[in-house]
Amino acid sequence: MTQALVNVPAKAKRGEVIEIKTLISHPMETGYRHDTNGASIPRGVIELTWTQDHGDPVTQKANISVE
Repeated sequence: MTQALVNVPAKAKRGEVIEIKTLISHPMETGYRHDTNGASIPRGVIELTWTQDHGDPVTQKANISVE
């Protein structure tokens, strides 16, 4: 199950640029584990983030990489 922690400023003025910090817990492969045959399991990171302001998209980023 994915869980997220989002920190936003307590106050912001209209039109002001603010910083929002997130920490997301999710399943992933680090690249350090090995399968039952001793072969390395490739590192797998899935990254998909987006933000909205009252339903209007503000930012979006998607990147899937397997090394």
